Amino acid sequence: MMDYEYLDNMKAQEFGLELEFTFITREQAMRVIINILHDEDMIDSEGRQWDVKGDSSISSKKKINGIVYDADRSYQCEMVTPILGYQDIPLLQNIIRALKRAGADTSEKCGIHVHIRADDQTPQSLRNLLNLMLQKEELIIKAFQIPDDRLFRYCAKVEESLIKAINKNTINTVQELEDVWSVECGTRYKMLNLESLWDKKGIELRLFNSTFHAGLVRSYIVFSLALCCKAMNMSRVVPRRNKMTNERYEFRCWLNRLGLKGDEFSNCRKHLIMYLDGDSSFAQPEDHNRKRKVV
Repeated sequence: MMDYEYLDNMKAQEFGLELEFTFITREQAMRVIINILHDEDMIDSEGRQWDVKGDSSISSKKKINGIVYDADRSYQCEMVTPILGYQDIPLLQNIIRALKRAGADTSEKCGIHVHIRADDQTPQSLRNLLNLMLQKEELIIKAFQIPDDRLFRYCAKVEESLIKAINKNTINTVQELEDVWSVECGTRYKMLNLESLWDKKGIELRLFNSTFHAGLVRSYIVFSLALCCKAMNMSRVVPRRNKMTNERYEFRCWLNRLGLKGDEFSNCRKHLIMYLDGDSSFAQPEDHNRKRKVV
């Protein structure tokens, strides 16, 4: 498939996003969104409903005279977008920037969940997606700086038994995949959550730390779109963890293979390799008189 056709397909996927935060109340957050959308019901110009919900898992905080205090449940905020398209990312970024200006910030355990519409996914492409996650799992954990408490509780690794089962057995239908998932996994608290798919909410990627850096949020969305698109365009993915000798170089090359190359995605690549060791330009930087970056 030509690069431009692949990119068109990647960008054609619809997505939704949940962003957890605190330091302002839900009422304050809703007022910010109302001001951006110019609608008291938080309905945008396309007739789509935005929302801010409560989430008991969020550690609620408030700041008074620069000092941080524990806060009540009204400060537990989760912004839930409607189904969006690639062209809506600037609108989402504007809302994120406005929330930040209003005082919104994250606390420990806050995450971002990206949902990708999966109408065109097949049992084989979903198997590919799970295998891709297994291949790059350790690198993804480091690249996205997933803390241990979130990793163990809210976005765990792919189950090895699940990977073995889906690759050992013939999976012909999504229902068969769901049955295997229920036996081998049985929870939504995974970096790659397919329970969301069974609930008609698309593929959910839960691995992102919450942030009000609008460019970083775009990178999370673009990465999710690219990963899901790549899974649909591969005939088979070998379920084997890759050995890494130069994290930055290998992750950058993988991002290129996902379609995130060229000037359009230069900032995305910069954000996504930020916390990795090595050299992004050369597999063996020592051969070019370069030192490996150590993070």
